[in-house]
Amino acid sequence: MINILIKRSDFIVKKVFESELIGYGESAKKVTIYQLDNREEARELDEMQHDELCELLGVYDDYTVAPGAVYHHYSFKVTTEFLIMTDCIAINV
Repeated sequence: MINILIKRSDFIVKKVFESELIGYGESAKKVTIYQLDNREEARELDEMQHDELCELLGVYDDYTVAPGAVYHHYSFKVTTEFLIMTDCIAINV
C-alpha cells in the first residue's frame, strides 16, 4: 500500500517503503523511501536545506535531550526518482 503525504501545495510525496529498525546497542537506523513525481521535484528537493526537508516530512532532529534519553538524527539523499530518509535513533550518552 502506498501512503500519499501532502505536506506542501507544490509537493505530493508517496511513501513506498519503510524498513524496520535495524541495529543494536546504543543506536539503530530506519530507512524510508519516498517516490517523486518528476525530475523537477527531485531538483527542488535536492536544493532544499536539511531543516526544510525535515519540515516537509514532519520530522525534527533532537540534539537537546538529557543524558540517557533517546534522540533522532535524520539524513537525506535525493535521486532522480526517490527521496531516501535515514532515521538514526540513538541514546544520548
